[in-house]
Formats: sequence, C-alpha cells, structure tokens
Amino acid sequence: MVVAVREFMRVFFLAMAIVLLGGSLAKGLAKREEVPEPRLAKFRAEVQPVLKRVCVGCHGPDKQKGKFRVDTLDPNLLKGKDVNWWLEVFDVVGNGEMPPEDAE
Repeated sequence: MVVAVREFMRVFFLAMAIVLLGGSLAKGLAKREEVPEPRLAKFRAEVQPVLKRVCVGCHGPDKQKGKFRVDTLDPNLLKGKDVNWWLEVFDVVGNGEMPPEDAE
C-alpha cells in the first residue's frame, strides 16, 4: 500500500507539472515577452484535493513537519510568491522522499 501511494504521488506530481506548466510554458515561449497565465482552476480542482488527502496531515495547520505547510502555498506555480517551494515539493516527490514510506 505504501509503495503504491508513493508511486502514485510521484507520477501524479510529474503529470500535474506537465499539465499545469506545459501548456502555459509553451504559450510563453511563443510570446517571450509575456509571462504565461497559470491554470489555477485546474490546480484547485485536481491538485489541491490530492494535497489535502496526502500531504496536509503532516504539513498542514495541525502539524508542520520540517516547519513546512503545503496548505498555505500560493497556488500560482508560475508567478506566485512560493514558486521555489513548489520546485522543492516537485523535487522531493519526484525523487521518492515524499510521501514517507510509513505514510498511509
């Protein structure tokens, strides 16, 4: 079960990065002077529920392991104030550090 959750999260975050950033970045490359618009509605509909289910238990209002809260990050992955934190989230999920092996 734990391996399945870890693999799901890794694949999910990589897929969402492609979906959320891919189209926006491609549009931005066509017009280099314009910063592409993020897909915030898609983030709220597809990513936020997974974050709440899998991450907020350890990185939310009640518990902040590593002094980190995922629930307060700016959802704007392209121009928001927390872009560097999102890159860190993608990195730790992508390399298998998160979710931890003992996560439910």
